[in-house]
Formats: sequence, structure tokens, C-alpha cells
Amino acid sequence: MKVGSFMKQLVAASMICCLFSLTALTGCGNAASSETGTSDASAETKETTSVTETEPSSEAADAGETPAETEAETEPETEPPLTWEDLYKQGQEYFSEENYEEAIQTFTEAIGLDPDQAPVYVGRGDSYVLRQAEDEEEVGDNLSLAWADYETASGLDETCAPAYLGMADVLIRRESFEEAYELLKSASAKAADNTAILEKTREIESGKYVDSSSQIRRMDQFDPDGSLTAYTVYEYDFLGRKIGWRNYAAQAGEPVLSKYIEVTFDDNDLPIRNDFYDPDGTISQYQTMEYDENGLEIRRDVYVDGEHKGYYLTYYDESGRETGYDTYDVKSGEMLNYWRYDYDEEGNLLQESCYSPAGELLTVRKPSDD
Repeated sequence: MKVGSFMKQLVAASMICCLFSLTALTGCGNAASSETGTSDASAETKETTSVTETEPSSEAADAGETPAETEAETEPETEPPLTWEDLYKQGQEYFSEENYEEAIQTFTEAIGLDPDQAPVYVGRGDSYVLRQAEDEEEVGDNLSLAWADYETASGLDETCAPAYLGMADVLIRRESFEEAYELLKSASAKAADNTAILEKTREIESGKYVDSSSQIRRMDQFDPDGSLTAYTVYEYDFLGRKIGWRNYAAQAGEPVLSKYIEVTFDDNDLPIRNDFYDPDGTISQYQTMEYDENGLEIRRDVYVDGEHKGYYLTYYDESGRETGYDTYDVKSGEMLNYWRYDYDEEGNLLQESCYSPAGELLTVRKPSDD
């Protein structure tokens, strides 16, 4: 979802991705021979053979080399056997290259050498989570395999923070949000280094549930008193595409579905239509999207109860970063308002400003307001 998509989609909260990297961390606790024959002939033969074997070749003699030196130079060196640490490092390298199949195989070999090393299970669990699935069923299988590895790691070393973070990630992907939060709160008292756990806990408390792929899975909205008023749950398919989201109102602590949205993609995997459904399954509105040759959305049209109501025109800078959009009414053809975005030198969004057609500042939104 692009910057400002909150206003365009009318219902969705701004998506703020929080970088959360889920790689396996090292923070977890880591021939004698016999002679036969006594005849003179055999003795003479053995003596002759002995002399022949001990005499250096003419080439070796010319070079001043002894037979022992010649043999040492030609004998191949023997590689020392790999340890679990060696295989663990190889698995980490495969993981960093996003070669998750090789990482899983290598971590499994390391476990075969020493099944009591928590970091190896975490590494394999992380690889299962990110391994490309062929369908939704395989996504579930990968998460189950990852969960088993994270549990094993935490059983081997209860201070292993990455194991708890991995378990929370699986729960978030399964939409068990409250359970993930409670697990992290409990784990913060056990982990040897709980910095990452505390950061993840604070992120959730701010209203964002983000998985290890930096995909927002849930966004919460609160009233001034800090009480939860509504939230949105986002859905992704096995290819990692956001295929829809569900809006809930929190009434007396119980979530009530208010609307759900389904996304349609074209052959280039670009979202070209959002259908907004009421709880009874009726389409109350839909949006259609158009893109330029670079795959950037340049126009979005909004239809309510089948009637074309308005559209947005989106603008970008030379780097492809969104700089704002204009909102138009279809009937009058007039601009309703326009939004512009300000960034710092590092490219981080500072604020979104909404203006009237005459240029009067109407409202300002900052990332911290989401």
C-alpha cells in the first residue's frame, strides 16, 4: 500500500512497515606385516627386493630427495571433519542469500551432529517460515515445522530470545495476535537479552502487528484514553501478495466485522480492483486502479453503490517515490482537495499535508499519528 493509501482506500489504516529481521541469532545459550619362508632362495629374493625398495630413483637422487620426501609430497591432505558450528555458519550464509532450501538442509545436518544446539533450531525455523510455498496448505505446514523448531530451541535454552520472537511471528501469521503479545510479555522475563523482545512488544502496543517479512498483519485504532476502538486485519496469499483485509469495530471488548475487502490482480500481479463488502456479502463500493509503464499507480476511481463518485490522481518524484495525490468529484469535475508529502534527507516520511483547492492547509498527518 502506498503512502497516503489510508485516504484513498477510505477504510484502511496507514501501513507502516517496521523492519524486523528474523535471522537465526547467536544470542541462544548457546598394520604390522609378517614374513614367511626360510629357503635360501626366498631369503635372497627378499634381500634383493629390500635393496630395490630402499634405493632412491635416479630422478630423486639427482634432485637430492629421499624417498620419504617424495612420498610426503604426493600424499593427499585429509580435510578435518565438519563440526556443527561449521554447518551452522554455512546455513546462515545460505539464509542470508535467501536460499532457504539449502539452509534447511544444512541446519538439519548440523542438528544430526549435535542435537542440543538451540541456535541451529532457530535458524531452521526461520528458514521454514520464509521458504516459498506452493500453495496455502504448504504455508501452514511450514509454520508448523517452524513452530516445532522454535519450541525445541526454547526447551534447550529458555533464555534464547530469537526462539520466542520466532514463536510470536508464527502466531502473528496465524492471526493469533493476543496470544503472540502475551507470549512476548512472558518471554521478556526469561530471555538473556530481551532488547528485541521489548521492542517487538512496544510495537504491538502501539497498534502494529508486523511479521518477519515486514508485512503488516494488523493495525489498531485507539481513542484518546487508549481504549481499542477498531482494527484492520490484512490477508496475504502464499505468494506474499496482499489479497484483502477485514475491518472490525471493537464494541464492549468484542470485535464486530464492519467490512471486508477483496483484491483482484492482473497478469503482472498488480492490484487492479478492490471490492468492499458489507458483513452480509453485499458490495457497497469498489475501486479500480491504473498504472504507468513503471508499474506505479497513477489513478484510482471510486464507485459507491454502483455510482462513479470520484477519483484520485497520484504523483511521484524521479526516484518513483510518491509525493501526493489530488482528489476529484466526478459530477462536478472539480478538485475536492490535494495531499502532499514531505520527506527528510534519508527519505523518511515526515508528514502528509492536506490542502483545499485554493491552497489552504486543512490538516496534517504524521507517521506517529497512525
